[in-house]
Amino acid sequence: MAMPRKLKLMNVFLNGYSYQGVAKSVTL
Repeated sequence: MAMPRKLKLMNVFLNGYSYQGVAKSVTL
């Protein structure tokens, strides 16, 4: 049970991180 939850959390973190990177490149 703990594994899928951690995987989902990691996916959300990576999505948020990549989104920040896109936002930064757009603002630059």
